[in-house]
Amino acid sequence: MKVRTVSFREIQDAHKKDRAADTRALRSGRTTVGELQELNSFIPAGASLRIVNLAGYVRNRRAK
Repeated sequence: MKVRTVSFREIQDAHKKDRAADTRALRSGRTTVGELQELNSFIPAGASLRIVNLAGYVRNRRAK
């Protein structure tokens, strides 16, 4: 399997294109701000998050 290296500039250019497409969709009324936030979110709306090891989490946070 061939692995392709992607440059930082390529990633930035892709982000710019995505943001421009988002802006066009908002201006045309095809989507709402909330819909874009849901689409672009790393964590889906309504997801339930929990810290499995609270003691370890607190210890790690205090160590920083």
